Amino acid sequence: MIEPKFDITIIGAGCAGWQLLQQLSLQPNWANYKVLLLDDGAEKQQSWSFWSAANHPLQHLVTKSWPQLSFRSAGFSSTQTAKPYTYHHIPGKVFFDYFERQFLPQNLNITVVHAKVNCIRKQENGFLIDTNEQSFQTKNCYSSLIPPAQQQPELWQHFKGWYIETAENTFNDGAAVLMDYTVQVYQEVHFIYVLPFSKTYALVEATFFSAEIVQEEIYEDLIKTYLQQHFPQINYKITSAESGRIPMSKQMFSRFGPAGETLIGKAAGMVKASTGYAFNRITTDSILLAKNRVQKQYPALPVMRGRFRFYDALLLNMIRQSPQIIPKVFTRLFKNNQMPDVLRFLDEQTTLLQEVKIFASLPIIPFLKQAIKYFY
Repeated sequence: MIEPKFDITIIGAGCAGWQLLQQLSLQPNWANYKVLLLDDGAEKQQSWSFWSAANHPLQHLVTKSWPQLSFRSAGFSSTQTAKPYTYHHIPGKVFFDYFERQFLPQNLNITVVHAKVNCIRKQENGFLIDTNEQSFQTKNCYSSLIPPAQQQPELWQHFKGWYIETAENTFNDGAAVLMDYTVQVYQEVHFIYVLPFSKTYALVEATFFSAEIVQEEIYEDLIKTYLQQHFPQINYKITSAESGRIPMSKQMFSRFGPAGETLIGKAAGMVKASTGYAFNRITTDSILLAKNRVQKQYPALPVMRGRFRFYDALLLNMIRQSPQIIPKVFTRLFKNNQMPDVLRFLDEQTTLLQEVKIFASLPIIPFLKQAIKYFY
């Protein structure tokens, strides 16, 4: 059988694949390219939250925004404006419905094939992609498949959340709760994350940072304990649930896979190791890749500054070796710094002088110990 030929192939119809397609579609002569989107067809339930100071390219998909953010721990609670940032939420259903029902019909040069990729092979003029259905030839290949050579992550951020409705006004829907450490039950690092969509409807999520994934009832018991502790008179019903796991790794990532394909998304290290946030990083990377593609330049490497990789490594080692100190670290971070400064730091947009100020506000001994271990 003669393999179909494409100019561009994207493997993976997830966050990275669709965002790259969107950015490519904005480039000159886009309609002249024959594009293949390969995906295994598995159901996706992921939603995304992120902060930004300006409108996002997918701002029209945002269903709720919060101008304020909260942090809570034993003996400390703070709700601050995030200005100039705003915290946004895009539900997975809204994201995928837009791309599948609006974006695709407007871009007839895209062919979608549901198949499992078995192998990517480099050829003289591009790539040969073997799937369980058929093979495809392509000049350019972007893949979200994680190469087998990549190490297993040292830690996982794993979570389960309940979308709950209450009979009476319960939540402050003007502030999202980034971290709430007031319920400490387990040895692993864990906290509650709350997105209040209205005064009577919210996502309440139990999040863990650990090497091992916990059983379902652990998340659920933590959510129940949190609700009983903070809202003892609450009457609620669970309308739906979400769960997931995000790799947290300090390893060096490559831009290219084993056959020379360009890696995107998690496979390219777009997940920030210490927080698990990826949406904005994927957006920035997609914009760079699309511009490089049109200008026929060497694909851009992931935008990462070495010292932030060092900071992430210190925190990951601390989470793994001394999880009991993490609530104190984050308490000091949010207590001694303004919310916009914290977000700018987590976004890797701070100067070295600003970072020195932030680290001076944290428990210094644990970081010094980890720095010594890192270098020696």
